[in-house]
Amino acid sequence: MAEDFEGRRAVRLLSAEEFRAEKDGFRHGGELLRSLGSVRYCKAELYPDCVLGTLRIPRKKLEGGPQLCLGFYLADGRLTLVEAAGRARDALRPAEEAGGGEAALLGLLSGLTAEDVLYLSGLDAELLAMEDELGGGRLPRDFFLRLARRRRKLAELDAYYEQLAVLGGLLASRFPAGRWDSFTRSAERLLGDVRLLREEAVQLRELAQAQQSAAQNRVMVTLTVVTTVFLPLSLLTGWYGMNFANMPELRSPYGYPAVIAASVLLVALELIYFKRKKYF
Repeated sequence: MAEDFEGRRAVRLLSAEEFRAEKDGFRHGGELLRSLGSVRYCKAELYPDCVLGTLRIPRKKLEGGPQLCLGFYLADGRLTLVEAAGRARDALRPAEEAGGGEAALLGLLSGLTAEDVLYLSGLDAELLAMEDELGGGRLPRDFFLRLARRRRKLAELDAYYEQLAVLGGLLASRFPAGRWDSFTRSAERLLGDVRLLREEAVQLRELAQAQQSAAQNRVMVTLTVVTTVFLPLSLLTGWYGMNFANMPELRSPYGYPAVIAASVLLVALELIYFKRKKYF
């Protein structure tokens, strides 16, 4: 752990139970405990003598993976992190390396987003691969399910980076040294990248829906052509199925072959017509 000039630990990591046992030693510690009961988003609350808040870090996988939720309490040049869910130990090193005070909090947040550009690049590559799948002319059966998972993840990241940008702007007003401005701009750039990916996902969904509609239209055209081809034959069978006594074709030895020839001729003429109209 990093230590300040008095030998005290400048960055501490506590469990929720440990913080609850020591909450009397933290001004406004009760506020942080109430926030830790349900960490739903990233936020910061500024008090004259301290800064506290919560962080909810999205999973870096579409399904599964650890969800990191923690609280932070910054006062007297010391940063206390409270683990609410997930393993915060892995994210602690950047805060310790940054030293104490608000630099430790900035190091923590910067470390949590350090690899996010590569992660977003991976999502972009996945969307491009899905777009290539549509180029084959056939829509994969699980395409919309996979696309929906990525859209949900992008929506989660959109809210996350927007919260980080707001949090960075709030802390920049409290610590006007300029370091938080850089973090805020970084969060805003990530937010812009996510929104571009969301637009790409929407366009990909529309393209898939258009391809699906085109396939359905082809099926309907085929069914229409088949129905139209056999409609005159249905008329013939209905006509000669009346069996009136004075129908000369019923007694003619050439009646049956004549009906067959007429049926074949009708079907041939219809197929030629549909071929010229490029219905198939």
